[in-house]
Amino acid sequence: MEVEGTEILPARREGRNASKQRHGTKSKALERRIELISAVTIAVIISAAALHWMQPVMVPLILAVAVSQVLLPVVDFQIQLIPMPRPLAVGLSLLFTFAVVGFVGLLLFSSIKELVRDIKMYEQNVKKLLDRTAEILRQRGVGFDSLNTQFEELHLADMALKVTNYVFSQAFVIVELTFLVLLFSVYLLLGQRSGGIPVPRKGMVGRIESRIKRYLSIKFVISVGVGISTSLVFVSLQVHLAVLWGFLNFLLNFIPNVGPIIATMIPIPLILVSAETSGLTLILAIALPTSLHIFWGYILEPKVMGDSLDLHPISVMLCLIFWGMLWGIPGMFMAAPITAALKIVFEAADITRPFARLLGGHLDSGDEVYEGDDDDTEEEGDTNPAYFSKETDKLV
Repeated sequence: MEVEGTEILPARREGRNASKQRHGTKSKALERRIELISAVTIAVIISAAALHWMQPVMVPLILAVAVSQVLLPVVDFQIQLIPMPRPLAVGLSLLFTFAVVGFVGLLLFSSIKELVRDIKMYEQNVKKLLDRTAEILRQRGVGFDSLNTQFEELHLADMALKVTNYVFSQAFVIVELTFLVLLFSVYLLLGQRSGGIPVPRKGMVGRIESRIKRYLSIKFVISVGVGISTSLVFVSLQVHLAVLWGFLNFLLNFIPNVGPIIATMIPIPLILVSAETSGLTLILAIALPTSLHIFWGYILEPKVMGDSLDLHPISVMLCLIFWGMLWGIPGMFMAAPITAALKIVFEAADITRPFARLLGGHLDSGDEVYEGDDDDTEEEGDTNPAYFSKETDKLV
């Protein structure tokens, strides 16, 4: 019995030493994780400040990359169909783009002129609507005259004219941004390939290019379908400014999740104060565009595009807020493709791969609990074991 006791004591000491070593390893791994999170946080803050400071250059460049990725298949198709120099194909593509943008611009200009011309009519319709509402509430003993008086003091027509004048005053800024985008796009298109059959790039750059090109091309076609179909709906319902509402639906469809909701809600106030609008027209003006967005965005787009970006919806929403804070509306338009490109970059390094999995919503992929002595862990009261990769024995 004495021999057995002397043999058990060293075994217990070795078990305790091994348990202490494991816990020491786990604490060091936890320290490394805290250091990594702190370093990434500092890097994100510094990078965000730099990107915000470089907004005048980065926004046109990012938009030019998007435009060039949309026009690149058109340029390659021309070169393959009719052998021609690449500069000529780029020039023809840009001329076609100018023609389409000019046509849409003329339609939008006529819609804005119509809005300015009819603004007095809309103001009178609002007053009539408020008078009818006040009469109904007055019959039920509810006072409404103060709100009607406040509305008359707002001078809706003057406010609308001021907003319109402000929009036209920003035309120079829009023209400057358009010029820079087109200039960058020309150089990007000319610098792609000299001609012949397109050869996909390899490596990380190739994955980024193919994924972004596929997303932007499909998103552009889907957005065009949304814009045309919603315009036809508004025309059939005899809604004023149908072309303007269709263009807004096309444009806002590039903003994930939030854009279609905003595009559906924007026309409602103007439809509500139109003289010839009935209750059925108002219901259809809300239900039909909503149904179109559901069809194009939630039924057709996932089948055609699949999971090309591999981003979780929560990640998309957070990145939408982040890039919107940095670059405003252009940042919101490009939030999804920029985040997808960053995800591919994060996947290339072991130290940033967990952030790539986090953006994709794969919180448990590749992570396994470090398998130690369960009995020792329970004795020490460790209820939150660190996570280790089984192959590399490193903290993930």
